[in-house]
Amino acid sequence: MSRMLACVSTCWLAACVSCSLIVDVEGVRRDRRPADDGAAGDPGPVCDTAWCEVQTSDVAGLYLNDVWAASATDAWIVGGDSTLLHWDGSRWTPRLEGLPVGESYGFNKVVGFATDDVWVVGDSSVVLQWTGASWETRGAGIASDSTLRAIWGTSASNLWTGGDNGSFYHWTDTGSWASVDTHAADAYQAIWGPSADLFWVAGWGGAVLKVEGGVFSPETIDPAPTGVIEALWGSAENDVWLGGTTDTLYHRDASLLWSAIPPLISGESSDWAAIWGRPPDGVWIGGPRIMHYNGLWAEEWLSPKDGIAAIHGAEEVIWAVGYGRILRRSLLAH
Repeated sequence: MSRMLACVSTCWLAACVSCSLIVDVEGVRRDRRPADDGAAGDPGPVCDTAWCEVQTSDVAGLYLNDVWAASATDAWIVGGDSTLLHWDGSRWTPRLEGLPVGESYGFNKVVGFATDDVWVVGDSSVVLQWTGASWETRGAGIASDSTLRAIWGTSASNLWTGGDNGSFYHWTDTGSWASVDTHAADAYQAIWGPSADLFWVAGWGGAVLKVEGGVFSPETIDPAPTGVIEALWGSAENDVWLGGTTDTLYHRDASLLWSAIPPLISGESSDWAAIWGRPPDGVWIGGPRIMHYNGLWAEEWLSPKDGIAAIHGAEEVIWAVGYGRILRRSLLAH
């Protein structure tokens, strides 16, 4: 397909500063905004509805793997080299209370249910819970040397985690994780569902499992995805998105069937590692770019680094993270 572009003079994002909008005839809108150059360690600029980079020396050279927000003044970022950062509404600060001094951890995913109930999983069988003042170890029952790459749940008494070699576990607040046989041997990267009785698990080899009433079964998707499924998110049973390597992007709609989304950028193979959304504001997907969909695909950010690994938000603030990078977007003027 052609990459014919046409420039327009009005920025589609309200209060945009020094940006230009390019409309792709393929139906993709693309916004450009230069990064703010705040001082290192600064809490960063007050972002309008465009994405802007939060400058902080705490993340330079680090792989930031996930972000979860409880509110506009309470969010967490996790990553390699024992990265546990907390946002208090003004700045990101390392919070390592309760962790052994001198130990190094690789954290992969974070999910939470309240300010004092945040869960993190990662390499070497690590499972942590933030209780409001410190991190507590919650790894009982996890096989030694397990790499956990996904965590999701509906409450602190109903959590699921999975990772390499088909490892999958369920936590019911008994003090120990129970191993679950998923009847598959894939590595799991993502978990999401609309309720405790219905969720999906996805990972390597394009594997997608549907879990309904506690029963795991292969999900029917045509054409079947390939590669690695890295992201799952939805707002309801009839609005579920999954993304992954080599342009893997699917949507489950009101028909309760999955549809493959054609490549968003012609001539370019994209790995979509991040998906998050909120009705009625639409859905954002992240990889080498941040794309927004709300009836029309719009490119909101082009990453000059290694891409976006995770997107999450609460109230009027959305966060996106990747290698050495924290981005922020406001919905106040959306």
